[in-house]
Amino acid sequence: MFNNGLTSNFCCTSRIKLALDDTFSKTLGFISDAVE
Repeated sequence: MFNNGLTSNFCCTSRIKLALDDTFSKTLGFISDAVE
């Protein structure tokens, strides 16, 4: 039970991290476009 909860928590964290990375790279791309 504990292991199962830990795994789903990790998956959720990974999904959030992916979403943050995606947003971050889009923001960086937007900023570099604005600078040029």
